[in-house]
Amino acid sequence: MSGPVDDVLEIARLAAMSLLDYERARKEAAEQLGISRLSILDMLVAQARGAAGKPPTGQGRLLTFPEIEPWPTAVRGAEVLNELCAIFGRFVVMPETGRTATALWVMHTYLPGASLCTPRLVIRSAQKRSGKTTLLTLLAGLVQRPLSTASLSAAALYRAVEWAQPCLLIDEADAFVDDNNKQELRALLNAGFQRGGQVLRVVGEDHEPRQFACWCPVAMALIGRLSDTLEDRSVRIVLQRRRRDEDVERLRLDRLGALEPLSRQMQRWADDNHAALAAADPVVPDELNDRAADCWRPLLAIADCCGDDWSKAARAAAETLSADESDLDTVAVRLLRDIKDIFDTTLPVGDALFSQELVDALLEHEEHGWAEMGRAGKPLSKVTLARLLGRFGIRPGTRRRQTDRAKGYGREQFTDAFERYL
Repeated sequence: MSGPVDDVLEIARLAAMSLLDYERARKEAAEQLGISRLSILDMLVAQARGAAGKPPTGQGRLLTFPEIEPWPTAVRGAEVLNELCAIFGRFVVMPETGRTATALWVMHTYLPGASLCTPRLVIRSAQKRSGKTTLLTLLAGLVQRPLSTASLSAAALYRAVEWAQPCLLIDEADAFVDDNNKQELRALLNAGFQRGGQVLRVVGEDHEPRQFACWCPVAMALIGRLSDTLEDRSVRIVLQRRRRDEDVERLRLDRLGALEPLSRQMQRWADDNHAALAAADPVVPDELNDRAADCWRPLLAIADCCGDDWSKAARAAAETLSADESDLDTVAVRLLRDIKDIFDTTLPVGDALFSQELVDALLEHEEHGWAEMGRAGKPLSKVTLARLLGRFGIRPGTRRRQTDRAKGYGREQFTDAFERYL
């Protein structure tokens, strides 16, 4: 765009654009209009859209989002992800795989145009007071364009997404998302998983058909489970109520501003790596089914761009959180119970079993189906055993017994899991 600009016509032109086109044009347009702060341009365009009947105005408040100024120098993605994990660990009791997945998902919100799918982040627990709201509050201070809500209608969803493309943070999702009367809302949340997801609605007195986008990142916190269709499109983080010996800091709402530098660093990293991530085709673990692979592909692309350590951590998290196992929760707890029985009946305190010894002992529990637990109905293997135990943060290590040396498990590794689940 060159030459003198008619301010009113230019604002009207920007207001008529789709959200994606506006995002691409806003910086250059702001320069031409002599506007130094992009947030001011966003407000002017929002007002113009309101006057044109796009979002309703009058009651309530216009949706506004903080303008994130990118960090002035290049940023190392691995360092940002490490800091995100450390922040989650300071305030919420959550497994390492959960911190890994959540950190990658937060970075993903800064790259809405770089992937074909945007996985829903589902934060759930069995009971209240397990840290779900605390984690959502942290996300509100970290993600790009956060929009927090504890209630949502289908109409509000598609209008808000079409107008502002926010990152939706939904608390108490179990109270309304899975209500029998909310089938349309669930359908929209499902459709917004894939880029280009949209709905058709008629508007105005002439019932003009219009398209509304529903593609945007979404995080939902709840007790229990969501419907299968939403669960299938999600990366699921399970939180537990903290034990008395687990210390976390209390989150001070008046200090969330301290997260701003991290948001600026993520914006800079996303700007610098957007093209590479849009072209990425990461290798997905075989343990993931097709839908789970879609969920993890954008997160694995980010991890691969941040180095080998994060590539390995991301794939371990994917296998642990989203492995394609039927009724995995029940299977995993049954496995713990059998292992405890093996330790209690065959080993003195402090001893360990090699992985193959533990597999052989489990296969003797014929009534629990370990002889058909592996792939294609084959017996339980050391690899499948390690994958199941990985859900509890238990991994094989080198064990020695006299002159023998092999990978195995010690009784002490299971203490925490036994206390939590049995």
